[in-house]
Amino acid sequence: IKSYKKTFSHDKYTYYKNLSPYFGSTMIHEVKAFEVDGWIGLQVEAGYANSTIIKHLALLKRMMRVAVRWELIPNDNAVNHHRKISLGDFRQRFLTPSEVSALISSCHASKHPFLGFVVELLILTGARCGEIRLAKFSHIDFEESSLIVPISKTGKKRVIYLSEKAKTLIISIRKKSEDLGLPTSADSFLIKNPKTGKPYNDFQVSFAKARGEVGINDVRIHDLRHTYASILIQNGVTLYEVQKLLGHSSPNMTQRYAHLNPNNLKQIVNNLPRFF
Repeated sequence: IKSYKKTFSHDKYTYYKNLSPYFGSTMIHEVKAFEVDGWIGLQVEAGYANSTIIKHLALLKRMMRVAVRWELIPNDNAVNHHRKISLGDFRQRFLTPSEVSALISSCHASKHPFLGFVVELLILTGARCGEIRLAKFSHIDFEESSLIVPISKTGKKRVIYLSEKAKTLIISIRKKSEDLGLPTSADSFLIKNPKTGKPYNDFQVSFAKARGEVGINDVRIHDLRHTYASILIQNGVTLYEVQKLLGHSSPNMTQRYAHLNPNNLKQIVNNLPRFF
């Protein structure tokens, strides 16, 4: 895992918490399909969401694939024919313009010194929260209007393009940091906790309070990224372009937003007579 992922602590935690208690004393060539099904059942009983169970299962599958490649076991059939785990419909929540405005105002009114800046920047860039949380001033290029993410979720470098408003926000963040006596050198994090001088672990508590103030408790921070995508598509940006802007490694991820395109198939067919 160390060889292809930026961090592996989460995988290590997943192994010791979710895999080791059940499979830890079993030789890898002795793992059977019925045991995997039984373990999945226990994960359900423990209250894990199906999406989380799939992530736990992915780690077990990875381990089995490595064992096959290292010729420790002949095959990994034990994890390839498990009972189907349904994810259900992909949850999509898009904020309306009035909700966006109300949420930004509420976040700026929060006691959290940077919450308003973070939320506004997420909506303007479509960045993942972690990409903004761990951004450094050295990653920002005002001339190129870009924020470089050295290693993204896909394991590759990615470029987040900044609008003029996003660049103005970053300047405001720098000023806020200076007012709080926080360093703003090139190697400093863009957003730091004034109490620790380090990046925040997350913004969940303050965000939950701010969204509650305006009555949109069903909105998650990641929905700001969905909103960014929906605004682009409804303004004529192609799915390919949205894929690149969101940093999706596969078009399948972006395809989830296809239904938002105003140029739907019915409209295309109705426009056909104009071509002859």
